[in-house]
Amino acid sequence: MYTYKLSLDDILNPLLYDISTNEKKIAKRKRSFWYIIAMTALIGIGGFVFEDLFIGTTFLGIAALYLFFGNWYTRLAYKRALRRSIRKNYSSLAGSPIRLKINDDHLYIDTESGDASYLFSSFITVTETYAYFMTRLDNDQVLGIPKFSTELERGIKKMITDHDIPYREHPDWKY
Repeated sequence: MYTYKLSLDDILNPLLYDISTNEKKIAKRKRSFWYIIAMTALIGIGGFVFEDLFIGTTFLGIAALYLFFGNWYTRLAYKRALRRSIRKNYSSLAGSPIRLKINDDHLYIDTESGDASYLFSSFITVTETYAYFMTRLDNDQVLGIPKFSTELERGIKKMITDHDIPYREHPDWKY
């Protein structure tokens, strides 16, 4: 059994990992990106058509700025919104003890708010980042396990090899 204290970053990082690697969420973000650019450009063109130079130049300028800085702003906005939400809804969990247990066929997690058991057969992939093992489950959930001890790292790597779970390293992942 492995025990550690939960931090707010332990809640934030799996969420950021999910939105930065989930193909469906990436595709939706790309569609929204181009939709915003198209709509602001159309409003700008409409401003020129109806001979309103201020609206035309303003909205075309916004479309150009969003084209160059929109992805940076979106990443910043997602991170800020998730941090606020976690501070508002989960701040009471900060510092609470988390107990992990790796059994023969499942990962058992015990917290103050309840316990959970995940079968290894439900693990789609395990990705090792600089500070976490990010486990994508078959229900499209991401479980982040912090690397707080070398004994836990060895236990997780043994679990991966014993159960043939797809594994990859991504040590430079950053949102």
